[in-house]
Amino acid sequence: GTFDSKITLDANAPLGSYRIEGAGGYGYFDVEEYKPAAFKVEMQGTKEEYIAGDTLSMNVSADYYFGVPVEKGEVEYSIVSQDYYFDRYQDEYFNFGTGWYYSSYGDYGDSFSTRGKIFLDEKGKGVISEKLDFGKLFKDDAAKKSKIFVIRATVKNSTGQSISTEKSVIVHRGSVYLGANVDKFYFAKGESTTIRAKSLDTQGKEVLLRGIEGEIYRISWNYFKRQEVDGRYYYTSEEKKELVNSFRLATDGRGNASTNYTPDKEGSYRVFLKATDGAGNPIESSTSFYVYGTGSVEVRPTNNESLDLIVTRKDLSVGDVGSFVIASPFKKAKALITFERGQIFDYKIIDVDQNLLNYSFAVDETHIPTVYASVLLLSPTPEIKYGRTTFQINTKEKALDIQVKTNKNNYLPGEAVTLTVETRNSKGQFIPAEVSLAVADLSVLALKG
Repeated sequence: GTFDSKITLDANAPLGSYRIEGAGGYGYFDVEEYKPAAFKVEMQGTKEEYIAGDTLSMNVSADYYFGVPVEKGEVEYSIVSQDYYFDRYQDEYFNFGTGWYYSSYGDYGDSFSTRGKIFLDEKGKGVISEKLDFGKLFKDDAAKKSKIFVIRATVKNSTGQSISTEKSVIVHRGSVYLGANVDKFYFAKGESTTIRAKSLDTQGKEVLLRGIEGEIYRISWNYFKRQEVDGRYYYTSEEKKELVNSFRLATDGRGNASTNYTPDKEGSYRVFLKATDGAGNPIESSTSFYVYGTGSVEVRPTNNESLDLIVTRKDLSVGDVGSFVIASPFKKAKALITFERGQIFDYKIIDVDQNLLNYSFAVDETHIPTVYASVLLLSPTPEIKYGRTTFQINTKEKALDIQVKTNKNNYLPGEAVTLTVETRNSKGQFIPAEVSLAVADLSVLALKG
């Protein structure tokens, strides 16, 4: 069951964070004193998007709400970044970049880049300028990826009052994106697959690109067990890449190029494509394919009951066919496969008689906006392995178009405001919906960010 209660804070209660406890649970709330922001801060970039090697330029201005500029204000700024994944080409699926699956931790590449300080002039204006040198700002693989830069600036006036703002921009690794794909990512030994390359500019327009170098590696694992401080033995594994083929490509005026490859062994394979843009910026992408046969395939060992599910495409739409590869460490096993989100939509029990098994499913409206696919693997020994992966389903079929109109453009203090709210579905038809409205003072939003 649930219960609720109310408490009235003393008018002189100290400001800050409070903890409330009851019935074994707890929560937090903040007590703050409202003071209108003394001035407003705006920050605008000279461009919305940059290329690695450009100079970032952000114009900062600060003015009191009564119109006077914040003269000689101090501006402290910091720049943080995270990986940007190119999604401006929707006609076909290509992997633009090396992908999250091959990162060390599967994160978004969040990192601190730099910080600095400038001073506003007598008109309350200043410019933040930083060279976007990826070689100096990032290390190793992080330097190979496009980024979203978030610039956070705090302006302080002569009396010590401060207001913060932030702005984000996209910084492309090069002036061209190189995509990789295969026409079959799961097939039998001795069959052929077509490796395809796609070259686009930063806005998704097809362009010609020469000098593409391609390499195909067969992936295996070196692993051993080591006794740790708790006395137990754990697997330590290291990926091993065996170069099996290399080639060169050049895309045509529509940004297309391809070559064929026929593997002679079972296993996991990874394709790397590399090129440079006109300024010498390196561009990379990769994709994978999996080959089955009568022989066994080394899969990465895990120290617990976890099971690797390999997914090449996680963003799907209704009507698509999704798939994942079960990397089974067993020669034979039974698998319980379920699709769920709060409830089980579907389940299957299948035989797994190979180390790499592809499983496909049809995406329907019940999967919107997210569906979880889980696999419980049971070997004859018996041993159990469990894995789960997430698919994001396009929500356009469920999207609401909300329009809000006021009866006037300007109001005097004390006047009533009449709002007209209209909600339509993805087909433009009026439908009932639950709508929440909020009205806030701009100076409060400035305080809270």
